[in-house]
Amino acid sequence: MESTIEEQLTVLYRGHREAVERYVLRRAGPEEVGDVLAEVFLVAWRRFDRIPADPLPWLYGVARRALANDRRAARATPTWRTYWPSSRTGLMPDTRRRWPPAPTWPRPSAGSAPRTRKCCGWRCGRN
Repeated sequence: MESTIEEQLTVLYRGHREAVERYVLRRAGPEEVGDVLAEVFLVAWRRFDRIPADPLPWLYGVARRALANDRRAARATPTWRTYWPSSRTGLMPDTRRRWPPAPTWPRPSAGSAPRTRKCCGWRCGRN
């Protein structure tokens, strides 16, 4: 009697999860293990017909590629150091020196200033 794909994947997962988990732990931090492990067995489910008779080396290869993809994605994500590479202390740099100074406009002379209305006298009493 032939078992279903789900049963075969369950046997594959139970038999090789610990070995793949140890493989990932040796190459990445514990915070990445769950995601990489899920990705490995998702690929195994998608490509079930391509899994060889000895699946452990194949699963290691899938895990290696999943880790490489995660590292590439992490390098491609910009961080605040991308924008301020000179900061090594973790503090934002002083941006006042980086920006150009505000433009200085020439002050109008007394003769070139537009004539303004005199006070209306409503509040101050002057005309």
